[in-house]
Amino acid sequence: MNVISLMTKSELFAGVDSTTLERLRESATEHRLRRGDKLFEENDVANDLYIVTSSRIAIANKSIDGRESVLALMERGDLFGEMSLFDGETRFATVTAARRTRLLRLDRHDLFELIDEQPAIAIGICQTLSRRMRDSLKRVEEGRTERK
Repeated sequence: MNVISLMTKSELFAGVDSTTLERLRESATEHRLRRGDKLFEENDVANDLYIVTSSRIAIANKSIDGRESVLALMERGDLFGEMSLFDGETRFATVTAARRTRLLRLDRHDLFELIDEQPAIAIGICQTLSRRMRDSLKRVEEGRTERK
């Protein structure tokens, strides 16, 4: 697995040079999960984000009746956890391994240092958040249309 190559394909790191990515990779930690393992739960305190380096992760939240519903499936190369990382709020959802999965964990402090050096990352973060917001709004609108 070439993590640097994977990172360069991400919107988040599109404008970042390979030397800087290698430095970030060295400060990152790898996590391995088995199918069904929870990485974190809704309302947990957050100070990191994750990149899926193999397999798939399910992101879910609890409905009013307490059941979990899947919000998204994150595949190899996708990142998640950035919302809580930047706004300081608790986790929005529970993240569970849909199958054996490897993740790369990037710490808030290390990422913020990199953003100071490479402001293009902030643009990538904004693009990622905007795309996700548009996708969410589109799903809400599609749900409204189906109910009519």
